[in-house]
Amino acid sequence: MKGTKIIAIARRAGPMVTIGLFGIAMLVIHHELKLHPWSDIVAVVHDTAWSKIGAAVGLTAIGFVTLIGYDWLGFKYVQYNLLKRKIAFAGFIGYAFSQSLGQSLVSGGSVRLRLYSSWGVPLGDISRIFLFGWMTLYIGLIALGGFLLTVEAQNAAPFVHLPVDITRGIGIAMLVLLGSYLALSLRRKRPLQVRSIEFRVPSFRVSLLQVLLASIDLAIAGCVLYVLLPDGSPVSFPAFLAVYLIAVVAGSASQLPGGIGVIEGVMLTLLTPELSHASVFGALLVYRVVYTLGPLVLAACMLAGYELLERKTAWVQTSRTLRRTASWLIPNALAMSTFIAGVILLFSGATPGIQSRMEWIEFFLHLACPLL
Repeated sequence: MKGTKIIAIARRAGPMVTIGLFGIAMLVIHHELKLHPWSDIVAVVHDTAWSKIGAAVGLTAIGFVTLIGYDWLGFKYVQYNLLKRKIAFAGFIGYAFSQSLGQSLVSGGSVRLRLYSSWGVPLGDISRIFLFGWMTLYIGLIALGGFLLTVEAQNAAPFVHLPVDITRGIGIAMLVLLGSYLALSLRRKRPLQVRSIEFRVPSFRVSLLQVLLASIDLAIAGCVLYVLLPDGSPVSFPAFLAVYLIAVVAGSASQLPGGIGVIEGVMLTLLTPELSHASVFGALLVYRVVYTLGPLVLAACMLAGYELLERKTAWVQTSRTLRRTASWLIPNALAMSTFIAGVILLFSGATPGIQSRMEWIEFFLHLACPLL
């Protein structure tokens, strides 16, 4: 009973926490940018070289291929065969919505559920694929974050505002947690139970692929933003990537659409004063257009086109039904109207004409013969 009450309170408090985090993020952004006029940020965006934007677009394309790999690996995990082009289609649309709108199970998850279920994938397997993808992301965060905080502790510590030893200690703890998961995949044979969903522990090979795939995905996503920073940036890529991962975790926890505001606030707070506020925020704006808005627009068009094609068969069947109905209805309707018109003419010819009506007809038709 207590657990049920706690869950109910958490569900009610969730939206308020999200709104509160968004408000805090806006205050942080306002505080960080208050000394910089908007014209400085616009100038940074305007001066971004097309070569940088092209590189960001190319990296975004590669990044979404790795995102599609989450579902591809999930299908391998549940041992269900589905055409790769269908996995790629549903994966791209689903993750484009998730990356942009947040609430991944509600936005991108519902789209993938709609597509996969229409292709005959059992609901239980779809649930396991979703849970597997969610786990893969956080395994990648633990693996890549632990590696960076351990190996690059000297460079990352100033940006995370922690002593080097503590930074390295956190990284080692994350790597130990990752090692525990990999050991579990070697030793655990019985499935785990997550509420009503039975979750089979992935094999060691699949677990290694999870680590590799998610780490590459996160590194590419961070690289999209890094290439948009000004030339000669004093921030090394490993240190920048550590800050980016912190921002991603904060944005994911906020459940805001695309972590908007939260990611910007974290990046502005941790990357300055090494980089100017205007240059960081300008790069973030371009990043949002390239990595978030662009794929979302493309995915929406692809989904609309798919739905139109799916309904094409129903439209053809409806038009055929209408044609069959019309081929029977129109001749009969014309015959009936002709019969009624003939009856009216017969009665009209057998009865005296009404002067006002005959004058009305004369006005429009200008009959040659005189009327009554």
